[in-house]
Parts: sequence; structure tokens; C-alpha cells
Amino acid sequence: MSEPHAGYLANLFFNIGEIEHGQQQFDSAIASMQRALQLAQAKGDAWTAAEFTMGLGKVFVDKKDYSTAKAHYDRAYEIFRSRADLPNFSHGDYWLSTGELQTKLGDFAAAQAAFEKALEIGTARQIASLIEQALLGLAEMEMRRANESTAIEYYKRAIHVSDSSGTALRAGELRASFQASSLHAYEKLVSIYAEKYRGTHDRVDLENALMYAGKAKARILLDLLSQGNLLQHLPAIDRKISKAWLATAHALDSKHRELQQSIANDDETVKATAGTKIDMLRSEITALHIKQQSLLDTIRQQLAGVLSETSSEITDLDAAQRLLRAPNQVILFYEVTEKQTWVWLIRQDDVRLQALPFGRKWLEARLHGISPALFARVQKNSKQKSTPSVHTHAWANINTDSLHTFYQHIFARPLEEHLHPGDELIIIADEVLHYLPFEMLVVEKAVTRPHYLIEKHPISYAASLAAIQATQTQQSRTDTSADKGALILANPDFANDESMPLLTYLREQVAAIFRDDELVPLPNSEKEAQAIADAIPHSAVYLGRDATEDVLKAQAARYRFIHLSTHNVIDDKHPMLSRLIFSQSASKEDGFFTLYEIFDAQWQAELVVLSACNTGAGELRRGEGLLSMAYAFRSAGVPSQVASLWWVEDATTSFLMQRFYRYLRRGLSKSRALQKAKIDVIRAAGKNLKKAAGNPYYWAPFILIGDATEVQFNE
Repeated sequence: MSEPHAGYLANLFFNIGEIEHGQQQFDSAIASMQRALQLAQAKGDAWTAAEFTMGLGKVFVDKKDYSTAKAHYDRAYEIFRSRADLPNFSHGDYWLSTGELQTKLGDFAAAQAAFEKALEIGTARQIASLIEQALLGLAEMEMRRANESTAIEYYKRAIHVSDSSGTALRAGELRASFQASSLHAYEKLVSIYAEKYRGTHDRVDLENALMYAGKAKARILLDLLSQGNLLQHLPAIDRKISKAWLATAHALDSKHRELQQSIANDDETVKATAGTKIDMLRSEITALHIKQQSLLDTIRQQLAGVLSETSSEITDLDAAQRLLRAPNQVILFYEVTEKQTWVWLIRQDDVRLQALPFGRKWLEARLHGISPALFARVQKNSKQKSTPSVHTHAWANINTDSLHTFYQHIFARPLEEHLHPGDELIIIADEVLHYLPFEMLVVEKAVTRPHYLIEKHPISYAASLAAIQATQTQQSRTDTSADKGALILANPDFANDESMPLLTYLREQVAAIFRDDELVPLPNSEKEAQAIADAIPHSAVYLGRDATEDVLKAQAARYRFIHLSTHNVIDDKHPMLSRLIFSQSASKEDGFFTLYEIFDAQWQAELVVLSACNTGAGELRRGEGLLSMAYAFRSAGVPSQVASLWWVEDATTSFLMQRFYRYLRRGLSKSRALQKAKIDVIRAAGKNLKKAAGNPYYWAPFILIGDATEVQFNE
């Protein structure tokens, strides 16, 4: 076996071991990692052998075989110490792991010494991730010692390191690990201050808990920046810098691919030069990472003003209460932790904090119990990477008893006595709660049919307190050049000579048509489009072959409302390539309107309605929510979006949308207009609509995100 091939196999076995470790299959993980270690040792790769030995130690820690874990750590450290050419951050990993082990063993003096050694190495080498992890380790250790005040200071220092080092702008796994660490620190501070408030009822503790919960959610723009392409469209950034960033990112991607190919190459003709080439590629990658970090430091300086707007400016309870524009508006702010869920109820004249005795795993299990099909994404350990198409309410199999139980746990018991019928609810969800339209919660199980939360309250959603503030600012800055009504694109023409027979067959055979990735015509969307145009003055309708991406890009900036009634395709592997589908007939564009293109476009609209399947669904990112079509429009500056959390059926959707715009035109707020439209669907079931339309599967997926106020129409 060639050396490059042995190295490839060693990494493969180790990666398998890490997966097994994550699934708590400890014996299998140990066997895989030991095989990887043998291959690394046979190759004479000291660094890799030491790293694999550390990895084995971590498995033994989780297996609670602490003596064997320590033996592996010490063996790895001896390798690190004996080789001056090995990177110093490897020493740091040893001290971090040792500190965590000693904390578990209760030897706090040894743990403190280990973490301080890691901190010393991180500071000397300016390794921000090592500094942050060492501070978090010290904080956890002090919590175990019941030194809460000292732990708080360490958590705050860890957050400061994360926020001040530009880590949110890093790409790939490094950024993800940094974000997970800082969110852990925020979560801990929220729980500490919330628990203190329960004992003291000190407003300062309540304020601190809310402040750190808000900051944890106010990182959306930072994460979007890490996507890279968005950088070139922010006016605050010098064009040369953004182009250099993109070129470096592309070069890194290319070099990483070349390195993987070289490592895997078993061709005898390149065997002699493979080692030299691999070393050269690693050096080039290191140099590119250094260049990338330098560019990010410059970008961060140029973005200082922009970033300050995305950081939570809601630093006290009074500021949070000022976000509410009427006495009957209520913010419900959820924060999900490992063992508890916290919920703040915020009114103009009152703030309350409630503790719910369950955490994220309980919520995941209960949501899955409501509908295993609709909420398949919530269970992280599920082998299913994407949610299957669910095209009937029977297949969705929504359990209304479970919806009622869930309502009792997360809403009724902690909140109901503090709410009044008709209160406008602004929900800031967290973790898996982002997948749930609260409107469908069953308030009462009556004889004839269930009664839902939407029948008591109009509901809208926000990403964070800072997002509410930003939305209000966006709304106040709406460009008056967008003086026309609604730009409506509906029922794009997907047909051509090859696809027409299949589309005709589908149209004849499928009783219910859905607006997803099966590109069948949407006949009801044309009726929907015309009804909206009749309701909204100065509107333009583009149907069939005229509903093109070109029209959207050319005319969007002139309209106050954008209504897109088409198909949507979610790309689970590459979320930024998820796309809305438009006609390709007589179009210069490809007809696929991706998240990248949403970020790139200039939007003046105050409301975008995405009348398609799954436009509010996507990858769940801790602290931020779902990376979806709606997320993209919100981040691109549109104050309000109506989007769907799962599949939507053509006829029911058309009915709901027509009613929504009718109520908007009558002067109702967006949240009340959507509320009444949903109630109309429920009441029309078995009359104007099929009987099944009363099932929440048909009317619940559409939610309002962002500004919920009424629309002022220009006659």
C-alpha cells in the first residue's frame, strides 16, 4: 500500500470513529480509531498518530474510563513534546482535554492549572479558538465548584473573545465550532441570570437574562457574511477587498480538492513525488488561510457600523418594551437550553419570565409525535437528511391530541393567564420551535372540531429583538420610488415539447396539485393572481411563459408588494442554492432564482409573499433560525414576508391568499389579515373548499415574518 493511500485510509477510519463516537457507539469508535492509529504509526506520521491518540482518549472519557483516557492523553503529549516541528495548538488541545478530564474527576486544582496552560499557549500564539475554549473550561469548572460569580466572568470573557476576533466571519467548520462555543456561553449566562431572577426577583437579573438571550439570536448578518458572495454587495466594503476575499475563498476550495486527490492517489507514477506535492499543497493552504484571515480583519473594520446594527441594541427591558406599538401587542421570546426552556412575555407595561421544565430533546420528541412526517427534520440523529414530500393530510397524520398537550406545556400553563383574547402575538422562536406554526396549537378539543390558537390571536414571527428593531427601521425607510402596487408572477410555464406529455398526464391524474419541486402547472394560482391584482391598485400580473426571472429582476424595485406563486426547490446539501422556479420561455435567465440571487438583488418592497412550498423551511442554524427563502428576503432588507413551513396545496392556497389580500385592502394589519384568512379556510371546509381543508395541514404552514402592521394604500 502506498503512503498516500495509507494516510487516506487512516483519516477515513478516524472519521468513521468520530461518527460512531457521536452516536455513542463507544466500542465501535475505539476499534475504528485504533485501526486509524495503526495506519498512521505504520506511515511514521507522528502528528497524525498523536491527534488520533487524543481522539481515542476523548472516547474513553465519554465511556467514563477516565484512567485509560488519561493514559492516552499523556501518550499523545509525549509525542507532542518530543517533536519540535509539531504545531503548538496540539499542546493546547492536550491541556484543554486534560482540564475537562480533571473537572470530571473533581480535581479542580489540576483542572485549573491545565486550562490556564491552554490559555497561556492560546494567548502567546494568538489562537482565538484555544483562548475561548480555555475560558469556557474555566467557567464550567467554577460552576462545578459553585463559584457562580467567577464562572460568569469567564463566560463573559469567552464571549468577548468570540465577538472581538471576527470569528463569526470565518468560513466552514472553524466558524461553526466557534459559533457553537459562543452560543453555549450565551446559553449558560441566560440560565444563570434567569435562575437568579427566580430567587431574587431583581429586575437587573431579568434584564441580563433577556440581554444575553437577545444577543445569542442577533448574529444573522455575521453568518450570512461568511457565505462570501454577499460581501461584494455591501457598500461598506471596498470592492478590491471583497474581490480579494472571493478569489482567496475560491483558491482555498481548489487547493483543498487538489490535496484530497493527491492524498487518495495510488498511482505508482506519482508515488515518488506525492509526499513533496502534499507538503507543498499544505503550505499553500496555510498561506491562503493567513491571507484570508487578514482580509477578514480588514472587512470587519470596514463593517464596524453595519455590525453594530446587527448586534443586539436591546440592552435593557425598557428598550424591549418600546418595540411594542400598542397595548395589545405581546412579544413571546423563547430560549431553549439543554434542560430547560425559558419564555419571556413582554408588554408595554409588563415583563414576565417563566421557566418550563424541559429542554431541546423533550421538544424534539414532542414535535415528532405531533407529525413524524412534517417534523422529520427536528430529530438530529435521524438517518433522514431531508423531509419527504407529504402530499395529503392523511399522510401528514397530524395528532390533534398531541397538539393540545403541546399547547398546555409551552403556552397555556406559563402564559395564558397573562394574555387577553385578541392580543397580537410576536413570537421569537428558538431551536426546533422554528419548525412549528404556533397557530395550529389546539386550545380546546370540542365535539365538532378542535379550536386553534389562530382563532384567539393574530400571530407573527421575528428572529430576535434586534430583528424587530431592524424591521421597524426598514419599514420607516421604505423607498418612495417603489410607488406601484403588487408585482405578481404566477403559474410559470414549465412546458416544452419533451415535457408536455408528462405534464398533461400529471394534470389529469393528480387530484391535488402542490407547489413543490414537481413542476406541474398551478391552475389556481392564475385565479389567485388576478384576484390580488383586483384588490391592490397599480398592480402587474405575469402568467405562464411571461412569469420569468427576467421580469422579477427588472421590475421588483418599482413595486411595494411582490407575490410569487410558483414552485420552490430546497437544496439540503447546498441551502444557498435552494431556488424558486420561473418560466424559461423567452428568458435570458435560467429560471432558477436562488438564495444567492435574493441577497444580490435590490429590494424596495415592504412585503414579499412566497406562495409556494417550503419557502419558510430550510436548514436550522442555532441562534439564527431556518436558512430559507424568507430568511434571504428578510436579510436582504424586506420588512415583511409570508412564507410556508411545509407543502402547500394549490386550491386551498389560492383561496387563502385571495382572502389575505382582501383583508389587507380593508385596512387590517398583516397579522390580522392572515389570521382571518386562515379562519376563513377552516370555516369554508366542506363548503367552498374540500372538507379536509379544515385540517391544519392545509392552512397552518403559511406564517408572517417581520413587520405585522397595516398597509397604507395609495389610491
